[in-house]
Amino acid sequence: MVVLAILWLLAAPAATLDPDLVASERQVADAFHRADADRLAASLSQRLKTYVACAALGVGDGYYGSDQMRILLRRLFRDRETVRFRALPPPMAPRSDGTAVAMVAWTYRDAGSPPAEVRLALSFAREADGWRLREIRDLK
Repeated sequence: MVVLAILWLLAAPAATLDPDLVASERQVADAFHRADADRLAASLSQRLKTYVACAALGVGDGYYGSDQMRILLRRLFRDRETVRFRALPPPMAPRSDGTAVAMVAWTYRDAGSPPAEVRLALSFAREADGWRLREIRDLK
């Protein structure tokens, strides 16, 4: 009986994961791994601007439309290779306000440079067509 209770408790968090949120998080991670600006831009909101406060992206803090982000990301990924992109604890979980935050470590290498790592907070929000990336911030 105790073993069954422990197994149930261990399985419970996985049952609460939103498959659409997991898919959105995977799409973003895949886009970073492949340096694919179009794939990353597809995860952004089409109706609201994305807030960016990330020195590694090479732009000033502010709100950017999806088309602006696509151009910025293409420029960024042209000369930058992702070495590693991994989730940090705690695991992302949806909040009651329809948002979720993933903390990640992104290790990248610019052409001719040693690897560098930044830690980011990626904020997602539920929209009518699924979860969308709404913020990219440096973790301080």
